[in-house]
Amino acid sequence: MKKFNFKKAFYIILAISLVLILGLGTIIFLNVDYIMFKYFITSKYLYTDTLDQLYQNKLEIDVDKNYFKYFDNLAIESLSDLLRLTGNDPYTYQYTPKEHDDYVIWREEKAKQTTIMQFTKNSSYLLYTNFTPDTYDYLLSKIDFINQFDTLVIDLQGNGGGDLDVLFDLCGLFVGNDQTITIESTRTFDKCITSSLKQQIFVDNIYILIDNHSASASESFVVCLNDLLPNVTIVGTTSYGKGIGQTKINLTKGFYTKATTLEWLSPNGYSIHHIGITPDYYYDKEDILDYVKYGLLE
Repeated sequence: MKKFNFKKAFYIILAISLVLILGLGTIIFLNVDYIMFKYFITSKYLYTDTLDQLYQNKLEIDVDKNYFKYFDNLAIESLSDLLRLTGNDPYTYQYTPKEHDDYVIWREEKAKQTTIMQFTKNSSYLLYTNFTPDTYDYLLSKIDFINQFDTLVIDLQGNGGGDLDVLFDLCGLFVGNDQTITIESTRTFDKCITSSLKQQIFVDNIYILIDNHSASASESFVVCLNDLLPNVTIVGTTSYGKGIGQTKINLTKGFYTKATTLEWLSPNGYSIHHIGITPDYYYDKEDILDYVKYGLLE
């Protein structure tokens, strides 16, 4: 049996420890001004009533004099406000715990409204309310139903988007494997996102309904199908025009932050940001379903 080398193990552990200490020291050195200011304000600032009001206004919570504990969240919230104001970017912000809980509940309730039904003798109607795993799983369970008909009407009115992974998989069901779904442009590189799924939805014609609240993943879905399929007709009003995407990260104490990290382009390379999607048939009245059913399908 090979003898364990304690001396070698000691030097390995020592080297790892030194690397960790050096890394931690570097982090502290690079943030020393912030750390000093954080301690100074949270422990020495005289007007604590002002701090109480500021934390309450920004974070919507009573920190109970725990200024140091929540100072980072206050800083993140303040910087997010400045980014939105200066850069006209309303999509970069911090979720407080309550805001995130409310968002999750709202998203789940909206997903439950997704439904599919027969529309005309030869068509089905899909109301797709947001891009979540729940709505995607629901659609998967209805593929056989959809494929019974020649035409599919997809209603994305009021659909503000959702998960990009859901968008990619949903597009794949329509366009098939190895097709470029979107092009993501970041600060460092451009990346083509391609479908990894086989085409499973086969219909002769697709009609997509949009309005000025159809945004983000909804718009990416529309331009993907419109660029790659020959049988897509867009009906409604010009969409919102959100051609950028955000990354969400978990923070401590139940907080989350989301920031704009990419711009997405259509498979053919154009952006709809601040432009929106122009429908093939403009229609802005509430009876748009009747317009499609009796004006376009029959």
